Amino acid sequence: MSDRPRLGDQIATIKGAIPKMIAGIKELAKAELVPSAKHAGIGGGLFGGAGASAFFAFKCLLWAATFGVANFYHYVAGRDWFTALALAFVTFAVIALVLAAVMGLIGWLQVKKVKMPTATIEETKASISALSSSVTAGLDDVKAEDEARKNPLAQVH
Repeated sequence: MSDRPRLGDQIATIKGAIPKMIAGIKELAKAELVPSAKHAGIGGGLFGGAGASAFFAFKCLLWAATFGVANFYHYVAGRDWFTALALAFVTFAVIALVLAAVMGLIGWLQVKKVKMPTATIEETKASISALSSSVTAGLDDVKAEDEARKNPLAQVH
């Protein structure tokens, strides 16, 4: 026939190359996703920390420290007790919201650093395309060999 490799040889080559290709894609994905996962984890943790801090601040800090600040407003600023208590609650609410906003901003900046695994996606697309081309070429070879068996006079030497 011709000097082209036989179909069995091509299939054996493909069988041997696929595990190596998959292992390479796996390593590429791992190298690309680990930094993004780190940023996502830090950002998510900081979002959780912001929520927990805001909750804790509103439940504990406002109740415990508000009375001390209310004393300050009452004795130093000369406010009546009701106004002093209201001002103390507002003061600690603002502090808690500023803390939550700062942690939320830092968390948002961390989440923005999460990147798509573009190299892995491109490599996977290229591998699928190469595999598809190999299968198509193999099918064409099978058809050609089948035609050659059916019509022995059409063989080119």
